[in-house]
Amino acid sequence: MSHRVRSALAAHRDELVAATAVYAGTFLLGFVAYVAFGTRVDVAGYESSVASASAAAGVGQFTFLHILGNNAVVVGVSAAGGLALGVPTLVNTLFNGFVMGVLGGVVATAASPDVALAAVLPHVIVEVPAFLLAAAAGFKLPRALGSYLVGNTEYILDRRTVRDSAVVAVTAVALVVVAAVVEVVITPWVVNLVVS
Repeated sequence: MSHRVRSALAAHRDELVAATAVYAGTFLLGFVAYVAFGTRVDVAGYESSVASASAAAGVGQFTFLHILGNNAVVVGVSAAGGLALGVPTLVNTLFNGFVMGVLGGVVATAASPDVALAAVLPHVIVEVPAFLLAAAAGFKLPRALGSYLVGNTEYILDRRTVRDSAVVAVTAVALVVVAAVVEVVITPWVVNLVVS
């Protein structure tokens, strides 16, 4: 990891901690909600019904560009959400944490948890850090504005803060690209390995 990336991450440490706390809290809420109230999912039956419905609708498997596009929107909204006082960043982080918690509940209670975990884990271990980095970048501007308003800093933003936020956001985008490749190439291979 380059010095510039390490420096930018260090400058966003507090925002990254805040993003992780928000994400973890709503993940836990989603997980508990699903385990307590959700319907148990037979992953094999679910996969075949989704495949049948997709075939009937003329929709193929998710492509690299489809996955990358969806995740790029999440990263973009989170990173740029700072321009709207961090509200979109917060909402996006709350929502994604909750959805991932529900997904965690699905995996934990699935008829075949090993298959469910294989279908999620390979790309999620790259995807979630990307979402957290984007949220950290999105939380930086509102924090800088707050610091300025209470008189702790002379400027709302300085060149270094803008550069560091850009580096963190670009790092998040790079991770999303890697996660999309993993989801399209490695995740199916891992699932086939676990199933066979």
